[in-house]
Amino acid sequence: MQLYPYILTGAVMLGACTRGKDEATLLKEAAGIHNEAIQTAVTLEGSLQILVMDTALQDSAKVYIEAIETWKEDLVEVPGNEADHHDHHHHHESAGNYSITATEMVAVQKALKVKIDSIAERVHRFRGK
Repeated sequence: MQLYPYILTGAVMLGACTRGKDEATLLKEAAGIHNEAIQTAVTLEGSLQILVMDTALQDSAKVYIEAIETWKEDLVEVPGNEADHHDHHHHHESAGNYSITATEMVAVQKALKVKIDSIAERVHRFRGK
């Protein structure tokens, strides 16, 4: 299920927070948030791959891996950031496919970051048991 329409709606509502910044500054902020979220996902995937080896934990670990894969499906690449990272093999939607402002892009990236941070928190609680 693609969450992009819901994220975009939230982004529009949250967009007022960043009024007054210029587009380049906003896109740089969005790229930083995006890259931090990607790093969180990469770290989580690495720790979960180790847990998959444990037969007692592998089913739960796979659920979290699937949650991360679903999160990746909703990613939106920040214009100009495509070459800055990603030795990963997943596809991001290009922001050019959507008509959103730089302010909305920041809000979209913040929403996606909140989502991956929530998955990370659940994984850390799971690993702590």
